[in-house]
Amino acid sequence: LVVMPDKEGLAAPSEAELAELVAAALSGALEDYEDAAADAPLLAEEPEPAPIVARERYEAIGVEGFTLANGVRVLVKPTDFRAGEVLVSASSWGGTSLVSDEDFREALLAASLIAESGAGAFDRTSLARRLAGERVGLSFSLGELSEGLSGSAERGDLETLFQLVHLYLTEPRYDPLAFERVQDALRSSVLNRDAVPGAALQDAIAEARFGDAPRYQPWTLAEVEALEPERVFEAFVQRFGDADDFVFFVVGDVEPEAVEDLAARYLGTLPTIAGRDRYRNLLPPLPLRRVSEAVFRGQDAQSVVHLRFDGPLFAPERRTRYALALLQAVLDVKIRQDIREARAGAYSPNAFANSQEHPSSRYSLGVQFTTDPERAAELSYATLSVLEALRRDGPSEAELATAKAQVLRGYEENLERNAYWLSVLERYFFLSPDEDPASVLSLPEVVEGIGAEDVRSLAQRLIVPERRLEVILYPEGFAPAAP
Repeated sequence: LVVMPDKEGLAAPSEAELAELVAAALSGALEDYEDAAADAPLLAEEPEPAPIVARERYEAIGVEGFTLANGVRVLVKPTDFRAGEVLVSASSWGGTSLVSDEDFREALLAASLIAESGAGAFDRTSLARRLAGERVGLSFSLGELSEGLSGSAERGDLETLFQLVHLYLTEPRYDPLAFERVQDALRSSVLNRDAVPGAALQDAIAEARFGDAPRYQPWTLAEVEALEPERVFEAFVQRFGDADDFVFFVVGDVEPEAVEDLAARYLGTLPTIAGRDRYRNLLPPLPLRRVSEAVFRGQDAQSVVHLRFDGPLFAPERRTRYALALLQAVLDVKIRQDIREARAGAYSPNAFANSQEHPSSRYSLGVQFTTDPERAAELSYATLSVLEALRRDGPSEAELATAKAQVLRGYEENLERNAYWLSVLERYFFLSPDEDPASVLSLPEVVEGIGAEDVRSLAQRLIVPERRLEVILYPEGFAPAAP
């Protein structure tokens, strides 16, 4: 059985060619398989524990913290939400912003290369065999402003997870064959990208937001072919080879004392380099203008309407973030009532809103939905009318009450989830260290204190017609009608 793209210039193998491959495989000499990795220790030598030099406690939210001699900081929150589950993450400022423009594309693949390569004496396959039977997962990320890792483990396998972190950060593995797999996958993605209508939509949105800034352009085949594997590997070493500004977070079914022992041995012995990294602000200026664009791609009889507003957020404090969450919830209700229920124009229209504090305070607010191409322009116009009405009048008391109930219900549910508390620790101990982490407990009080006029005022600041971005995706050859 052969499965392959239906593409011009790509010929399927003949039956004779397939038969020859099968015959060659069956006639080949085989050696007895020896699984040397199954019982091998992850670390050739167990490191000696490093001392703890400082301690901290946040009783209101049940968090204990400590700093190791090499500068690594660890925050621990024990929970009983899910028996045996432990989540671990770590973050450090810098990311690809500290990588040169020449090495930027290589840096984008650094985490993928390491995932394919394995670590220490273990390639990817042998490491998977070594971890068989243990419930452990670990991945790395290298973003624009920070680098980090994310892991999970059953309580009994937590030491294995810490050993893996130590192994990857002290002995990352360079595997040329792994690079070829990563490059092949990227090459295939780039070659087939023109056939993906959603990619054209995202390209148009990115171009409107970031212009021709080189770090925000889609991959080209020439860039894929020019990649140098050694530089990809070096990008990982550069960003993950210095542990003293990493903050680790551990949430779940653990005892703080057990985490201290593991951290002292496997995190306190990670390599460090003198000095603290910070990120560079490479964001291009905000597109403070109105953009309206139609994109034509694909053959399916459907369109995607994307409307958004981007701009500076001059008051990114906690109360504004909660007001933004309410504004999104109100907009979601209004869009659903108008576009889905009143006009039967889209099955699942959704509003989105987010804010960021780094590298500068910005927000995004908008609506996206899939619809019939014949109605895309009409429904885009209707969406603009909903946004303008919200900007002018704000929410009704009933709409605001519904939004508050939605936000508070999500909050109450999240309080019983380890992943939510992991994100709380990341926010208050990494992203916004000047804020009081106990303030997360006062969310209901703050939300209840936000009135309809507060939301209307925020809508007036964020829904600015002069910087509206409207992109509509149509099938190829379609002739849009005026709304």
